[in-house]
Amino acid sequence: MFPTTASITEDFLTDNEVEYLLQTVKNSKSKDHGLLLGDATSSWNTENILEKDTPIYDKIVKKLNEYTSAMGLYDANISHSWFNIQKPNSIIDVHNHYNSKISGALYLKVDEDSSQLIFHDIHPFHAFRERTQDNEYNFHRYSIKPTVGMLVLFPSWLNHSGGVNQSKERIVISFNAVL
Repeated sequence: MFPTTASITEDFLTDNEVEYLLQTVKNSKSKDHGLLLGDATSSWNTENILEKDTPIYDKIVKKLNEYTSAMGLYDANISHSWFNIQKPNSIIDVHNHYNSKISGALYLKVDEDSSQLIFHDIHPFHAFRERTQDNEYNFHRYSIKPTVGMLVLFPSWLNHSGGVNQSKERIVISFNAVL
């Protein structure tokens, strides 16, 4: 009845694009952020990490607008972008992006020990559902195991978090978009 549409594109970025963005991250400033618990930093309030009118930016916006078009929405533009760097035992707390319409995550450095992206059911009565089994119609959390180069797009109102990161370093570029 009321599905929530997310877009997951594996291998969205080429190896060269991943390396370019990793170098951009390493040359940028980061600091502590309240949603990151443990040994982790972010560029949330320091600068936009994705530069306009570059091939990677244009590639992301093209995919973003394929996503909005499929949902019958207007085209979107990236309004803000940042990166998160997580070390072992760090967590991204549950949150949403209230000042945006569509949010996205580009995975630059992840491995088997990296935390997953977890989406949380926002329906107020999910705790009252009695179930005989978990299936695609009744779970209240959905996890995505990221891979290098993956792009995930989702509605900004959707609560999400990251589990406990166990990798040596997990690097993600995130962004918000407005219609």
